[in-house]
Amino acid sequence: MAHILSDDLLYAIFLHSLPSTFLFTKTGLSSKVWADPPPPPFSFSLVCRSWRNVVLSRPKLWSDMNIVSTFKATEEHHNSAIERIIKQWLTNSREAPLQIHLNIQGDRLGHTANLLLPLLLNEAHRWRAFGMYIVVSVPLDPEMFTLQCLPPLTSLSLDIWSSSFPLGRVDLSGFISNTDSNLEYLSMGLSTSVILPPNRHALRLPNLRSLHYRIKNGTGDLVCILFACPNLEELEIKILERTLTTTNLMPNSIHLPRLLSLTMEISSRLSANYLLGTLSCPSLRAFSFFCDRPIQSQLFGECASIEPRRIRNFLTRSCANPPLEKLNLGMYNPNPEFAVASDLPEALEDLFFSLKSLKSLELQGLLVTREIVGALTIPDGVSLQSQPCLSLDNLRLTTFFYGDVTEDMLEELIVSRWRAGSLGAITFSFPGFGGLHKRARILDCSNEGLKVVNVSDRFR
Repeated sequence: MAHILSDDLLYAIFLHSLPSTFLFTKTGLSSKVWADPPPPPFSFSLVCRSWRNVVLSRPKLWSDMNIVSTFKATEEHHNSAIERIIKQWLTNSREAPLQIHLNIQGDRLGHTANLLLPLLLNEAHRWRAFGMYIVVSVPLDPEMFTLQCLPPLTSLSLDIWSSSFPLGRVDLSGFISNTDSNLEYLSMGLSTSVILPPNRHALRLPNLRSLHYRIKNGTGDLVCILFACPNLEELEIKILERTLTTTNLMPNSIHLPRLLSLTMEISSRLSANYLLGTLSCPSLRAFSFFCDRPIQSQLFGECASIEPRRIRNFLTRSCANPPLEKLNLGMYNPNPEFAVASDLPEALEDLFFSLKSLKSLELQGLLVTREIVGALTIPDGVSLQSQPCLSLDNLRLTTFFYGDVTEDMLEELIVSRWRAGSLGAITFSFPGFGGLHKRARILDCSNEGLKVVNVSDRFR
């Protein structure tokens, strides 16, 4: 049957097999270059002459590739066939735009990274999407990891873990007009840095829609990038250390009118306060803020913490009636001397009252206290209009700490919210609460339609 199909129909069918996935393995008597059978389109070319002709005459079939290698620390995996295969694949793709995703772990000698990357970097002018996640234990040449963002590139992700930092560099220096860059998605890991134009404020990234930016120190480069992205819709920021880059040239306001989702994971109070005081996001629908555990060298007075009033000011400064629908807040701190502010429950309740459109709420760690659980519980006989989060459909409460919340308190919260009519799903995780979902009243709510997910003690 297959041999009577037209070339165009075969081609349409073959396209559904993409992306091709190369699973490179170690060398040795029993090793294979990849899993058997080989991945498409190589496997198609072995069936018959007509299939081979279709495969070799359609460069797009060779343009979408996942390259995966995961080795144990003691394995030797210098396989000379890898270079030959990748060269042939690139030759067959001709001038078609490339989508390449590289995932290499356990490369203790750097063979795979040093072998593959030069071949792939030579084709940077053809990248449409390029993603790289590499874990190596040997120092690598930083010059090898300078990635040029050239047309037609629209998506770039770079995450390298190695004993030598930094490694990867993303060159944005050529983007100084509104027509230079086609980038829509950019993700940079902790080991990466950027090369900006000589005039940093000349940077223009008008097409960027999604930015994931993780750094160890400073906010200067991040601020320049944000200022260049007026059409950003999704932003994820992770800053691990306490340093805040301050210059007279840093703007007092960054307006992101189209931003819908913002996630911040920050350990520095200075960085958190600067960003919350600078960003303006009137269209924000989802906001997540997590206070990361401080590094050893950081003073606890400099650590970021959840400050509900500052968050409320950030949201209401952007819009008098914030359209926020999803709020995730988390605060963890392993130091027993760290004290939660005494006015935190009251400030959180004020924040909840200001978010009239909130549909999903998640609280984690030190934020899950008896006062907060009590504030979210709706007492019998009270006016619903006097209670916060009336539109709440999804609630998630998780903590690893043995705090002051009891099973009875959490049960009352769940039942009261269900009876109020808006809650559709509740997820909770508390040490020792593994059987709470089996209580009679909660089972009644579940039978009536409430989705109850208890992950307490699951990982203990």
